[in-house]
Amino acid sequence: MSIFFLDMEKLKTPNSGLGQFCAHIGKAIETTAEEEIGVYVDEEHLTFFETKNTVLWKRSHQYFGVSVKADLWHCMHQEAKYFPKDKTTKILLTIHDLNFLDKYTGAKKERKLKNLQKLVNKAVVLYTYRSLPKRLLNNTWSCQMSCKKLFTMVFLF
Repeated sequence: MSIFFLDMEKLKTPNSGLGQFCAHIGKAIETTAEEEIGVYVDEEHLTFFETKNTVLWKRSHQYFGVSVKADLWHCMHQEAKYFPKDKTTKILLTIHDLNFLDKYTGAKKERKLKNLQKLVNKAVVLYTYRSLPKRLLNNTWSCQMSCKKLFTMVFLF
């Protein structure tokens, strides 16, 4: 049995755009999943999902990793900081936007590009839910995406 784990860390701020994204996509995945799913979530939102396969968020996980047995870990945004300890767990990365390319210059922009490149390197699959990030990743951005699958999702909620 494979286990699909959802990084719901952004539910800590449920009224933000990423918090809402996590809530909606998490519920949609939970109701349609054919495989067992698990969620990485803060204590306040522990009962938001029906699954009992949960790992509670801790800030220290950012540095030491999350102890979880999963075949796939879904990072819900391109600045994710929480990953499984087990390096064999496959990573699916959702990229919402690349606004920092226009917002920042110099060292800060380079640092954000470097961090995103690290995430892309960890991922086996990249998702966008708009066509603009996909076009930027494919055409104009210098990110190395060798052997990565890149998809654009369409949400109907």
